Amino acid sequence: MKRIIFISLIIFFILTPLSYGASIGGAETQGQGKFSVGVDSTYIFEKKLNFKSASGLAPGDEIENAEINKAYQVTLKTSYGILDNLDAYIKLGVADYTLKDETYNGGVKTAESKANTDFGPIYGLGLKGVYRFNSGYYSRNKFQSDWLNDWMIGCDLQYLRSQHKAKREENSNSTKYKSFVVQEWHIAPYIAKKINNFTPYFGIRYSDMRVNIKKPADSGWSDNDKYEADENFGIFLGTDYKVGENLNLNLEGRFLDETAGSFSCNYQF
Repeated sequence: MKRIIFISLIIFFILTPLSYGASIGGAETQGQGKFSVGVDSTYIFEKKLNFKSASGLAPGDEIENAEINKAYQVTLKTSYGILDNLDAYIKLGVADYTLKDETYNGGVKTAESKANTDFGPIYGLGLKGVYRFNSGYYSRNKFQSDWLNDWMIGCDLQYLRSQHKAKREENSNSTKYKSFVVQEWHIAPYIAKKINNFTPYFGIRYSDMRVNIKKPADSGWSDNDKYEADENFGIFLGTDYKVGENLNLNLEGRFLDETAGSFSCNYQF
């Protein structure tokens, strides 16, 4: 029955994908020699960007107010326990983005543009390490308080990359992009506490995003546009919920560096 529920959840989240923005996706590790398979689904509401450069930009033009104002991602995540407290994982899936910006010349807005991608492949990899206070020194120390038993600290390292074709609309003109590449990475330390079947967690993260857009040379305006994340430090909080022995659900929100939410389900074998 649990396998049927898990497969149904996978089908549901593949058919209704929700974004981009790397989630922590759970506070705990698998355990040495164990592995899990799950689906991560995320929605990003807003991520501010800084315009870096564009080849062929008209004299006096400045690009401002760049942002990814919505993005969708769904990935299949496979994790393996290298050690009891260290996991390695890979992600494979699809993603979709909308990027907006405005052009100013002499302080006057001259254009608004929006780039919409198609669904393109996304892949990534990461490491997650956890230290549980019910092990090692703290479990042997006579001064240890019982409440420490359910606490843990962890850190997640992750890299994601996706590539797309896209179409940009600027005023009444449209331009096709031959390449729209998004890269994101983060380092995210956190603290968590196990409470029955729940494991809530909270942390801070340093993240970055790079967007590189290329167009055919004869397309006008510019040939190579580059953007980067406006904010690098953010906070996140979430919770795991254990359903039986093998199935885990996760809900997470991220703020400051981006406004995003994620849901995932994982089955441990």
